[in-house]
Amino acid sequence: MSHSGSVKKEIKVIHSPDVEQIVGEIGWSVKPLISRKYANSNKIWMAWANFEPNGKHDWHTHEKEDEAIVVISGEVTFYYKRGRETIKEKLNKGDAAFVPMKLEHKWENSAKPTVFVVGKAPSPRGAGR
Repeated sequence: MSHSGSVKKEIKVIHSPDVEQIVGEIGWSVKPLISRKYANSNKIWMAWANFEPNGKHDWHTHEKEDEAIVVISGEVTFYYKRGRETIKEKLNKGDAAFVPMKLEHKWENSAKPTVFVVGKAPSPRGAGR
């Protein structure tokens, strides 16, 4: 059987020091390790996220992708809108959250540095992605 039209499959290894860090507005940054730019991935985007003490990511939505996080260390408070009500959830080390597309939400952390892995699907377009 001929495979002349098949795509070559291989693992793409991305080393963190080779990835550009994207710095957010108030004490946070991400390194998009699995992305269109670094892994040629159109279906998933994954990043290492760091929140400095008292860092936050203000209210926003993702119009075309779902988002998920897993807290590696520290703690983060997640807020989201349910109608006119604002819901508050505290996530600690080992906790995870799934954020469906178009849900308005924000993140804040305490006085502790916080690290989490964040993933989006499909992979978003944009700078450093």
